[in-house]
Amino acid sequence: MKKRQIVIAGLGQFGLGVARTFTRLGHDVLGLDNDSSKVRAADGIISKAIECDATNRNAVEELGLAEFNVALVAIGSGNLEANILSTTLFKDIGIEFVSSRSLGEVHNKTLEYLDVNVLHPEEEEGSKLARRIFMPYCIDFMALGGKYGIAKIRVPKMMSGKSLREMGFSTAIGRRELALLALRRNDWNELNPDLDNPEFKLEQDDILIASGDDEKLEKLFLENH
Repeated sequence: MKKRQIVIAGLGQFGLGVARTFTRLGHDVLGLDNDSSKVRAADGIISKAIECDATNRNAVEELGLAEFNVALVAIGSGNLEANILSTTLFKDIGIEFVSSRSLGEVHNKTLEYLDVNVLHPEEEEGSKLARRIFMPYCIDFMALGGKYGIAKIRVPKMMSGKSLREMGFSTAIGRRELALLALRRNDWNELNPDLDNPEFKLEQDDILIASGDDEKLEKLFLENH
């Protein structure tokens, strides 16, 4: 998986756990929290931890996050307003992929309105949660070993109207290829779709079953964002 610049707001149990995982994977992680004790606890565990109010626009802008392409708002229960403000701020300053921890059904609707990736840490396995931060439209993933696997993907609006070749799919199946194994649209299913049919275009909410390595699958989202 390509090295990423990740900023995480909230260094409680969930936020620090995710930050630790991404640091171990070799990513550059910047952790933010306005609680100095949590910042001290993170020191030496993740790449860098700073005492900072992630709802304060001036404070966040001074950090110079232009190179960061992934943000996670891990602020938990009891801080609904701070969670929403931080999420909105990360979106406003132009971070490409923003994920936010869900704090309930009403909060979910707000996050969906903000068009961010909604995470449910109490319901999802850690490995799948980490993968969804990078691949937010990945519904499910089955690892086959060696950073290679099969992903179930829901086509987002940004990919609608593109051909299968434009998406980078190959007819070959192997660890170095991005292969499309099946496609589902409403009640219609197609195994081994014809990649060279110029009239076939993806539609929002199509379901794709694709195989490849982590980097190829991640690239599918980054290049078509």
